[in-house]
Amino acid sequence: MNSPIQEILTAFSMAYKEKGQKVIALVAMYLADGYSVPDAVDKAMQTAAVSSFFTEAVHTVIQKAASAGAGSDIPLLPELTGAWDASGMTLSAKLHGAETEMRQVIISTIQAQQRLGASATRVARALYDGYNSGHIIRRQSLPQYLDTITVFARRSDLTDQDRTTLQRLIRRARRQTENMSADGAPNKSLQTAYRQLLDAVETNDTVAMENAVRTAVEEKSRYVAERIARTESARAWADGFHARYDTDDDVAAYKWTLSSRHPHYDICDMYAQADLWGLGPGIFPKDKTPILPVHPHCLCHLSLVYVTEIDKSKQRNQIRNGGNAYLKRQSHQKRCYLLGIDGARAWEKGRADWRQYMRNWSSITAKSRLLENTADDIIKSEISIGQQLMYKDKGKDAFIPEHTMVIPKKVIAGLGSGSKLRIADKLAQTYGGMAQEWQKVVGVIISDKYLFDIHWYHHKDMGDILFKIKSYTERRE
Repeated sequence: MNSPIQEILTAFSMAYKEKGQKVIALVAMYLADGYSVPDAVDKAMQTAAVSSFFTEAVHTVIQKAASAGAGSDIPLLPELTGAWDASGMTLSAKLHGAETEMRQVIISTIQAQQRLGASATRVARALYDGYNSGHIIRRQSLPQYLDTITVFARRSDLTDQDRTTLQRLIRRARRQTENMSADGAPNKSLQTAYRQLLDAVETNDTVAMENAVRTAVEEKSRYVAERIARTESARAWADGFHARYDTDDDVAAYKWTLSSRHPHYDICDMYAQADLWGLGPGIFPKDKTPILPVHPHCLCHLSLVYVTEIDKSKQRNQIRNGGNAYLKRQSHQKRCYLLGIDGARAWEKGRADWRQYMRNWSSITAKSRLLENTADDIIKSEISIGQQLMYKDKGKDAFIPEHTMVIPKKVIAGLGSGSKLRIADKLAQTYGGMAQEWQKVVGVIISDKYLFDIHWYHHKDMGDILFKIKSYTERRE
């Protein structure tokens, strides 16, 4: 099944590629102007405003992914200045680390190509200049010279055609040297072979450098950028998904679903196929699902399992036994993929719990960062009612004045309560905010004569609305 955030990530990749074209052109220009590789890369990234672009682009994919999971637009995310996940790192720290890694991979790729090209050019020129000065490289010394150029041909960022042409010229130079007369006298054919080899190395060095810059930016640095975009957007999608469905009484559980682009066998396959909670293969209680993403580039997601589809009375914690049953069905090679060689052997001999060795295993379960605030965190103090509330006092109309203080007691539906707020969608459409962030709250107003039971709706951004008197009783002295 396609990942629900695939289109979001594709748009990110296209935007990064477009930005990358500017960086490639700038790096090439600054290198031609004589800048060192680090200086050329730094100046190019600064001129192209890569840092601000990257930060904004990642924030955008996070916002869109969270909205996709929640099923409604999320205009604002929780503050990103604090720790963003269990690693303890802030998002800004992660982005800074990724930018540093992107810069370094570009620099190291270009420098590696520079070293290859410089060595090959130096050797090719030594062959040709040696011929012209009468110092011919002899048969016994030739292999080490041509081997350097062969390494250049093999490792440089060249097309297959360019690589084949260069290798053909290397073979020709080798043959011409071997065909020298017995006394080692040079010939015109040898000079031609060396000249063609030098020209080819110099030409391909230029092409290889251009290709190296392109590869460094378009492929290697983009890999780093896409890794953090995938990781953070997958987590944000899960945030929205949990915020939307964790309090939905019609949804009984979640099913672990592999992405159609799931490339390698890993713990995600076990999550999708093992019965760890007695509810069936890949099915988890809503409050027991593993944290998404499980690993970098993970695009697995959750699917809904409705109350009519499973028997919740069968739910039980069988993580160890369910994992054992799954592993028994796998080959030794697959167990090694999951547990490592030592772990697979230890488990197979009955000496270890598979959880000790399972790669990317965590006992921590998912919790939406959009629902980080519990009911106690959201409403802590008295609230002023925003309207008059009418009631009957001995058959006559009476009013609780506007701005009277009500003491909140409990959230009975919606965010933080564990119960579904059935008019949440209507509240969101009418007053704004995310449907899953609305709450129904109860509190009390104490007058000289009565104790009023007050109900209303609360949203952290939209405020408190629709106060009403649910009931009231006469106070007793």
